[in-house]
Amino acid sequence: LGTLPEEEALAIVYSRGFDAPHKLGPNSAHCIDEFRPRLAETRQRGFATSVEEGEAGTAAVAVPFRASSVYNAPVAGTISVAGPLIRITPDRWHELADALNGAATELAQIWPARARAR
Repeated sequence: LGTLPEEEALAIVYSRGFDAPHKLGPNSAHCIDEFRPRLAETRQRGFATSVEEGEAGTAAVAVPFRASSVYNAPVAGTISVAGPLIRITPDRWHELADALNGAATELAQIWPARARAR
């Protein structure tokens, strides 16, 4: 969502709704006013984090990977690492994001070959 224009990202969130917070972790956004600053922070930081948003006791760091190594190529997906809160701590977020960005660069270089092989 962090790579999409804000209106498009918010439209996706609106379409999914906030009506099932009991199915998510204790830190999941419960309304658009909680979600919007998280989206802005993700954009500013350059990677996404999730701390007990999907499930209690877990955290994750994620980055997008692009469909090719061309600057501003379309986003093909995301790559992430998740684990227990004790291991995915805020002081490690940048280290993990750097490693994920390295992997994302490699994926972008091979992604076109996979797409052409289909």
